[in-house]
Amino acid sequence: MIYYMLFYYIIMNLEVETKIKKLIAQKPNLVYKIDDKVQRYEDIVIAMRKYKFQNKLPVKYEKTAIKDVFDFHFNCTIDNLIMFDSINLDNSFIISKINDHEFFLKIPKVPNDTYSSLIAVYTN
Repeated sequence: MIYYMLFYYIIMNLEVETKIKKLIAQKPNLVYKIDDKVQRYEDIVIAMRKYKFQNKLPVKYEKTAIKDVFDFHFNCTIDNLIMFDSINLDNSFIISKINDHEFFLKIPKVPNDTYSSLIAVYTN
């Protein structure tokens, strides 16, 4: 079966960019060390969208922090930002919800001396 995904893109304006920078500059509310590595951050977005619209999640994520983070992101009514840092990739990745719109950004690698992949959650 082939899945087609439709993304609704909203251009990031200065207000949104400022909110994202403000959130990422503060200490995260929660940090998860995870054993999993991804080959591409796009795989996280695909898994998240499939979970959001079809309530299906890859088996390897079913009982993990990734499921909890997705649930939080979908149900949270305040601005939030989730930063993924896969230890094997050269950059980090942000999924944010600002003013009820989702934004996806690759950013320079966040310093990580844990030798593990990380997920950090930020809120106001």
